Amino acid sequence: MQHEPLVTTAWPSTILSHAARQALPIDDLCARVGLSPQTLRDPSQQVPARLALQLFDECLVSGADAQFGCEMRVQLSTTCLQGLNVLLDSAATVGASLHCLVEFLPRWIGHAQPTLHAEGVFYRFTVHSSLTPHPFGLDSGALALVHNMARRAGRRPAELFAAAQITAEQSCGAQLESLGIPCSRGEHLAVLLPREVLSWPHPGANELLHQELRRTWQPPQATSHDTPAAERLHQARHWLRNTDQPLESIAQRAGYSSSSNFIRAFRSHYGMTPRQFRQRGA
Repeated sequence: MQHEPLVTTAWPSTILSHAARQALPIDDLCARVGLSPQTLRDPSQQVPARLALQLFDECLVSGADAQFGCEMRVQLSTTCLQGLNVLLDSAATVGASLHCLVEFLPRWIGHAQPTLHAEGVFYRFTVHSSLTPHPFGLDSGALALVHNMARRAGRRPAELFAAAQITAEQSCGAQLESLGIPCSRGEHLAVLLPREVLSWPHPGANELLHQELRRTWQPPQATSHDTPAAERLHQARHWLRNTDQPLESIAQRAGYSSSSNFIRAFRSHYGMTPRQFRQRGA
């Protein structure tokens, strides 16, 4: 049974906070969407993702212009994703930060699933969604990603990103190009980074803080063991396809006590070893 995607209340709260700056009717927006102000005050709560998407639509009906999402970029970083940004800031390299984003962003925005995979001399970071994403959310996410990754590396955005792809409905193309990032239109939001960029260090990296934050965010090991084997292997297959994490790390994250046990289970289920699966790019 497929569960409805959820988002943390930090996401609709950020949308409403920005709407208030635009002098939009906050109480009316909440009422029309069916969001309770009491629920939004608790950052540990989650609400259906469709309500956050509907909230964007209601903002548009109430007078928000096409730049609403672009202008929400700063609040997305400082309010909605502040905890995640601390984790990403403390990572040792650009690549480590991106891998954390792939792993943990769905905790905040349940319908968003980033992927990172090699594509020739580049790596492509793509944001997929189990729901039809709203251009406001994609605009704020694209600009937050570009600015924050550049800030962490101490570089200009054009030094990190070779190109960007945005959807037909997005409005952030001019801003990306003003940063020196060539922009095209496509089905998904995506950015292209030269391979060598992933090894660039973060000047503000803090390994002790990073590992402590990862332990805090990582689900308990018992949770992995309690998950049905087929589901754990399916998740491991996703990591093999979309990340370059070592097999040992994937085996541990999938709840296996050793790499050999993981390889044995994977081969029994899929008819090939994890390494063969990764090499085939299946």
